[in-house]
Amino acid sequence: MSTQWGQDPDGHEQDPYAAQQSPYGAAQSPYGAEQNGYSAPQFDAGAQPYGVGVPGPYASPLVMAPPSSGLGIAGFVLGLLSITLCTGITGPFGLVLSIMGMRETSPEAASPRSGRGLAIAGLVLSILGTLLLLAFVAYVIFAIVVVGLSASSGR
Repeated sequence: MSTQWGQDPDGHEQDPYAAQQSPYGAAQSPYGAEQNGYSAPQFDAGAQPYGVGVPGPYASPLVMAPPSSGLGIAGFVLGLLSITLCTGITGPFGLVLSIMGMRETSPEAASPRSGRGLAIAGLVLSILGTLLLLAFVAYVIFAIVVVGLSASSGR
């Protein structure tokens, strides 16, 4: 007897969409105890094995970053302003605040904070702004001396 599509060797109709047995053996649920020699981990829904977090089998730790250093942020802002808008006037203030921010964000601090990169960037920008301020002050003094010398010579 020949086998036609949709019939088994005995001549009975087969459902083409019926679940067929895997040639690799009986498959179990991926959430069961074992599948293909792999033992899936069993989770207790009430336990929190990874610390404080969302309860459940996929709990993840809730890690909070330390708060940012306000002094480092203020030093960065003042350093940026000293270079862009203020002709270096805010540079010395940014320099002081950036140094205080670097102390606050150091690993040896009593309660270290984040934002060390901003404090370092604020320090660099404030140094550049302070140098800009010094150059501006030197230019003004030079201009006053030149004007004073030319006025005293009687020209």
